[in-house]
Amino acid sequence: MTSDKRYVLALDLGTTGNRAILFDRDGEVVGQSYKELKQYYPEPGWLEHDAVEIWQDTLGCAEDVLDEADVSAKEVAAIGSTVQRETCLLWDKNTGRPLWCGPCWKRSPSPIGGGVTPPMGDGGSLSDPGCARSRWGHESANAIAGGLARG
Repeated sequence: MTSDKRYVLALDLGTTGNRAILFDRDGEVVGQSYKELKQYYPEPGWLEHDAVEIWQDTLGCAEDVLDEADVSAKEVAAIGSTVQRETCLLWDKNTGRPLWCGPCWKRSPSPIGGGVTPPMGDGGSLSDPGCARSRWGHESANAIAGGLARG
């Protein structure tokens, strides 16, 4: 028997944690799950996140909220997400593994141009700090540059 219930799953990938919230047709919260995100400080003033942790925590939160609400994935009509706009993750298309950590928007000074903070951009432009950090990683880390060169 197929259920006619439909839900919307919202994924909120924040700087300090990941959350999944399940809404019913009336917009009422049916359930939610939260997992705190571990913060990595490789150098003073730098904040990074582990890309695999972000993915695993997001998946775990989604599974937990569906389990707790006794809702099947087939009953989810839509998924919406909001993410850290300044954290840019790069993934190897062949291995599915991240090429490096996710430098966070709180990371200051920026690694661009010897510690000069890049200008704020309009999301997605190379002047955007998240993209600029990825560009820095591409230009500065042999492992990342090699991975990007392989496609």
